[in-house]
Amino acid sequence: MLTVRVPPEDFPNVMASLTGLDGVNGVGVIAESVTTDDVTEVVVDLDARIIAAEGAVQRVQDRLDEAPDLNLILQLEEEVESLQADLERLRGQRKTIGDRITLSSITVTIIEADPDRLGSDMEVVAWLGEDMEDACPGVSDLSIEADGSAVLCVQISNTGEDALTDIDVTAPAFRLRRDDFTVNAGNATLERMAPDDDLLVYAVLDADDGFIHRVDTSGGRQITIDVTATAETDANAEPNGSDSVFISAGRDDPLPGFGDSFSGGWSAMIFVLSLLMLVLGGVLPFIPIIILVVWLGRKGIAANRRRVAERNVFVEAYNASQRTNPTPPPPPAAAAAAGRLD
Repeated sequence: MLTVRVPPEDFPNVMASLTGLDGVNGVGVIAESVTTDDVTEVVVDLDARIIAAEGAVQRVQDRLDEAPDLNLILQLEEEVESLQADLERLRGQRKTIGDRITLSSITVTIIEADPDRLGSDMEVVAWLGEDMEDACPGVSDLSIEADGSAVLCVQISNTGEDALTDIDVTAPAFRLRRDDFTVNAGNATLERMAPDDDLLVYAVLDADDGFIHRVDTSGGRQITIDVTATAETDANAEPNGSDSVFISAGRDDPLPGFGDSFSGGWSAMIFVLSLLMLVLGGVLPFIPIIILVVWLGRKGIAANRRRVAERNVFVEAYNASQRTNPTPPPPPAAAAAAGRLD
């Protein structure tokens, strides 16, 4: 708030200068007033009270000059000081009133406009809910059943100073257009929103075995909502806003995909390798002993086979010699030796 006192001859120029502040650097003059009070009666009253106060001071001063004792002198001096203070106060009021008679008072209230409120602008907030009752406001991340449904709610706020017209709401990922959204009850419409108006629109999303609007959402899908509009008075303005939410829909009996199969095969291979390493860890310390036992066993078998072969050769040779040169029966000692050879 600014109060200016000016002489009457400067009044028009000062008023023009103050009015020229409107719209400069975001400053606006929101109120102005000019004081034109008639103060004649106040001046006459103050003049009379000043004359009376001056007379009272003079009378007490005369009594002080003639006071016979000290106590009376002190009492009269205090009275003179009090009356003199009242007199000075009245004289100050009279001077102030005199300035008001010779100067005009102009009071102007000036504020700096909010830069966010200049021109046209909007704010967009999106929510999800399982029904309309919990969708606005709702949540930004929602999971629904394979055959469930959700409500996508969008709040549009006109935060500028210009009205918005032809509001267009789209969700490209789900191919949702303006006609797919329903306007909730309210004064604002998609055709026009006044400054400071809020508008709620919503669309129902039906799931079909993990798909919403023929888009696979079984693994989750981001929904980006874009809002555009036209400024009513500024054709060059392009107010717009956007927000996003995340939704996923389950599936009734999903078949394992490549990722699931690969994960299962990898886990099985890791299990087999772990088991193999465990077995090798238990057997490895005994491998040298096993090799030694096998080597010794094979060596013993080979030696036994050589002894058998030599005996067979000896027997064949003996039999052949008996057939060609018969001899009398050997003595008992020789027969016993021959039996041991058999």
